[in-house]
Amino acid sequence: MGTKMGNLLALPLIVISALVGFVSLEASSVTFLGIAYLAWLYVLSTHFFTKPPTDTPMCQRFTAEEIRAYLEYHSYIWHAEGAAIYSSLLNALRFAGLIWGGLCFWKGHYWLGAASIGYYFLSGWLCLKFNPGLYMSDAAQKGNPRAIKELSLIDSIRAKRKLYVAERKALGTEE
Repeated sequence: MGTKMGNLLALPLIVISALVGFVSLEASSVTFLGIAYLAWLYVLSTHFFTKPPTDTPMCQRFTAEEIRAYLEYHSYIWHAEGAAIYSSLLNALRFAGLIWGGLCFWKGHYWLGAASIGYYFLSGWLCLKFNPGLYMSDAAQKGNPRAIKELSLIDSIRAKRKLYVAERKALGTEE
């Protein structure tokens, strides 16, 4: 569901940028780059400003590796669907950036083309942080040790968090 919603959110942004293309490809590219980089900046700031503290009672149950993974994938761990929306929004803009970049290079707008293609590489790691389940599951099934480790850490954190919440509810205290 999150992937579809993110793609649906990206679609009007891409269409708006394309409609500006009736004026000129350069105006369309600048519009697209403004939208794409602002979306990237918003998602990036969401990632950094929502980073959870690690000195909470729940985090005392985590190993050092789990704390690292918790800080890296906290949005996905706490709100998987919302994080998947952000990830797919950026990913749809990434692929649109490839198209815009190709058109810009074709028409001789090299700096705009480079910025469009650069967005593809710049936003990839953020897509992964917000939806590691989507981007690592195939690699884990093929036996990639890093993917297996990261996904198992996420599963372990979720299990410990679920247990912690259940214990807090049983005691009648807030999470």
